[in-house]
Amino acid sequence: GGVLVFFPSYTLLSNVLNRWEETGLKDRIETFKKCFEEPRRGNEAFQEVLNKYRKSASTGAILFAVFRGKVSEGVDFSDHHARAVYIVGIPYPAFKDLKVVQKREYQDKRKKLNESVINGSQWYSQQAFRALNQALGRCIRHRHDYGAIFLLDSRYCNAPHIVNQLS
Repeated sequence: GGVLVFFPSYTLLSNVLNRWEETGLKDRIETFKKCFEEPRRGNEAFQEVLNKYRKSASTGAILFAVFRGKVSEGVDFSDHHARAVYIVGIPYPAFKDLKVVQKREYQDKRKKLNESVINGSQWYSQQAFRALNQALGRCIRHRHDYGAIFLLDSRYCNAPHIVNQLS
């Protein structure tokens, strides 16, 4: 069936796929499953890739995508369209992005005024796990559906506070 692989960023996705092409690993993977990559932009390009993936999924296909991208939110991959989901890393927002810095500061200020409000660090973590759980939800879509979930990061083994945030 189909396999979804989620990366934290387009840069990492591109770097991994380029490395796999250089080493011949991608060709070896494609002997078993046809590979597709989520396009960065363009609704038409995305729809074309999605249609090709869905046609190939029953005989074996992999769709490489990013958290917070089009594949991870709002697309139904029930039954053979997603028999496995691989999660690469934890999709924390860009730490030094101006919007992230400002939102963290804002949450910290709000926390000082109201103890029931989450602080900036909690908000930051919440954003990562919201995106991660959204991607996990692509796999099992109804009560008779099934699939495997692979978490590819040592932090899932060594940090209970991280595992407790998974759906």
